[in-house]
Amino acid sequence: MIKRIWFLIIAILICAGAIFGCAPSHSDKTPETPEPTQVLTTIPTLSPTEFHSADPTQCPFDEPSPKPITQELDYFAIPDAIRDKLTAADIDAYEKIIPAYLGYETSIEFSADDEIVSLEYLIELCFPIFYSDVDETSIEYGSNTVSWKYTTTEKEHAELISQFESKALDYIALLTNDDSMAMRCLVIYNAFTSRVKYDTPTSDYYDGTDPDYDGELYDHCFDSILNEKGVCWCYGRGYAFLLNQIGVEALTVSADGGVGHHEWTLFKLGGKWYYADPTWDKSESLTFFGFTSNARTSYGYYVVNTRYFAGADYPIEGVFDISDTRFSDIYTGVCFGDFYELDRENNQVVFYDYSGGGIYEVSAEFDLG
Repeated sequence: MIKRIWFLIIAILICAGAIFGCAPSHSDKTPETPEPTQVLTTIPTLSPTEFHSADPTQCPFDEPSPKPITQELDYFAIPDAIRDKLTAADIDAYEKIIPAYLGYETSIEFSADDEIVSLEYLIELCFPIFYSDVDETSIEYGSNTVSWKYTTTEKEHAELISQFESKALDYIALLTNDDSMAMRCLVIYNAFTSRVKYDTPTSDYYDGTDPDYDGELYDHCFDSILNEKGVCWCYGRGYAFLLNQIGVEALTVSADGGVGHHEWTLFKLGGKWYYADPTWDKSESLTFFGFTSNARTSYGYYVVNTRYFAGADYPIEGVFDISDTRFSDIYTGVCFGDFYELDRENNQVVFYDYSGGGIYEVSAEFDLG
């Protein structure tokens, strides 16, 4: 009873905030990232098994030993799923670029004899701060060298790194060692989707609506964390970067699905792969977390020529099985409400629905396993 009263008080306060203008704005719709209501007019037509969470006895959802929470970033945390797209030169160069960049150096030499193939995508996903002050037009690849120039002074460079790492670690600081791995993913997702704002001018520039725009462009992974702004690929890659930092393997996928180019996150939990779309869930929605390939198309987004990594052109077909329905009660509307909160003590998501009279009541509880 006390617990329900406590939930009720929180719900009333949240409701009051929404009434007095504190609710997130949905005014940043763009052709590239349609709102859920633009692509969904009815509950998706899914197979019967999509309407029920997977049997927990058949799938070890959480890792047996969750990675302890640490207050430091590991730029060498590379998801295993992309390693077959990396050459020895990619890895050798990457491992040398990290300390060189952090030390304000402008070049590295590597010893691997094969060619660099995916280095730029690896940096974008796992060491995104590199692109915050490196002039991309200055990057040059030699037979065994990579060089670049900065757009900042050494002092400004150090400040950028400090600010980025502080912002990233703010997310990790929200977690506790008692949180399950699924709860950790959701805690960061909740914070990330509420803090990052969609940057319409950047979207308009890239989709041709405003090709002459000469203002600041927020178009890299680091922007979603450092500047808390960006477009879909910033959202997808930023969330993936944070997941890799907490020991959850993640990357991004992209496709042209009939509504323009779009990019979102692919993550691995308990040995299964799931989609999460932080752009479509901006402003703290939970409609597109943990969904499947089938659900992606059922929501009106037709996945054509899907690629994976972080902007690379590697076809996803036959590489990943994204069919586990563990979270299906969330995205099929079985568990639905006007807002949700994370009950970390009981390892579940609690959904609230407006019942009239200014009161919100629990409409569903989703057990994370």
